[in-house]
This record gives sequence, structure tokens and C-alpha cells, in this order.
Amino acid sequence: MKIAFYGCGNMVQALFPKGFEQTSQDFTISAYTPSGARAKEFCRPYNGHVIKSLNENENSFDVVVLGFKPQQLNDFEIKKFSERTIIISLLAGVSINKLQERFQNKNIIRLMPNTPAKFGLGITLISAAKEVSLDSLKFWKKFFESTGVSYLCENEDQLDKLTPVTGSGPAYLFEWARIFQEYLKNLNLSDEDSSLFVKNLFLGSSTMLSNDSDDFETLRNKVTSKKGVTYEALEQFKEEGLEDITGKALDRAYNRVVELGRES
Repeated sequence: MKIAFYGCGNMVQALFPKGFEQTSQDFTISAYTPSGARAKEFCRPYNGHVIKSLNENENSFDVVVLGFKPQQLNDFEIKKFSERTIIISLLAGVSINKLQERFQNKNIIRLMPNTPAKFGLGITLISAAKEVSLDSLKFWKKFFESTGVSYLCENEDQLDKLTPVTGSGPAYLFEWARIFQEYLKNLNLSDEDSSLFVKNLFLGSSTMLSNDSDDFETLRNKVTSKKGVTYEALEQFKEEGLEDITGKALDRAYNRVVELGRES
């Protein structure tokens, strides 16, 4: 299978190598990035080909992966791929219908992965055009299962609405990790110790989430004694409206998904 990557950003690098390792399918890899540097780096493990021009062999690929920023779609020079080519898009907010019109191709699969896919612990949302064959959809769903949870959405709207949680969610957790580390460093802990504490805090807690049969609220309550230390922190979060702020942030992220679709 000949597969071409246009853009080799963090999501592409997190998602596809794991799948290549786990499937028995033979792939011939090509990649394009404007400078060529990332494309060369991405292709190296597979003895792949660096595409030097956007119009180089554009009709010879079985699969094309769009891995650049959605804002760059209007500047993407290729207008059409072969009708048999499957186009896999990682462009947030850009609809299947818009991609079909843009590339005159009906075989569109939209993805929204997240970066933990790099370690086989990701979530990949999938939405496909009705023209994509069942066999192709099954193949790609299984391919992405090697990177964690592979979820076939009911429709594109569901993919877009889940994106602020599953796609962007790691960034929110990383921001909490940064805040915790800064707090610990202000208590004169070293960078190394504060980083170790926070990493183990998140690893241990996520392991409990994954392996304990209790729901999330029960797990929280098991750490919380009435009028105790944890209770006071949680009360402060409640007083400051943490749940409301989080909901507003997720709504704002979804609104940006919609805007990206309009801008592209």
C-alpha cells in the first residue's frame, strides 16, 4: 500500500508509527513538508521517499494523509487525487463534505487522535464518508486500535464535540502538571524532585482510574475526609467554580473547532 503524508506534525508522528509496527500490511511511505526536514526524519525508519514537490506522483498513492494545520488547507496546491485514493484527514473542524468538494474525491476518513497514541494509550475518533468501503473502514479502525482506543463516531458532529475532551484533553492535564510543579518548586524542591513527584502523582492516579472498579466520584471521596486537608482544597475549587470554568473552556474549544471548519 502506497501512503503519502502531507505534513508530519506531532499527531501524525504519535499515531502512525505504532500502527505500522502492529500491522502485517506492507507500506511504501512518502512524505512532504515545506522544508523537507520533518519529512526526511519521518521517512527514515521506513526507507521512505521525501516528496519535494506537491505535484509529485499525486495520483499514484493508495492513501493520502493530511497532517498539516486546517488553516493551511486553502494554500494546499493539489486540487485532486485519484478517485480510488483514500484521504485520511487530521484537519480539526474541516468537514467530510468540504474535503470531498476540495479534492473531488468521495473516499474521506476524518480522524481526531491524541498524542498518547505514541505509547499505545491514545484515543482516536473516526468518522467516514458513506462512500468509504466497509472493508477499508474496518482495516483503519483496527490499525488505530494499536495506538489505544479506536472509536467510530455516530457522525461528524459527535467527532467535533468530543474533540475538546479527547483530542485536547492531554494539554489540560499537562497544564495541571506544570502548575503543580511550580507550586512544589516554590517550596524549594528541585526541578528533578518536583518533576518526579508530579509524574508519579499522575501515573499513580491514572493507574487507579484504570484498574479500580470504583467510579471517579467514589475514588475522589476515598481521598477526602470531611473537613480534612483535601476537603478544603476541593471546597476552594467549588467556590471558584472549577466545574463551570471547565465546561466553559470545553465549549470555547468546540466553538473553535467550528470556526476552523469555516475558515478552511
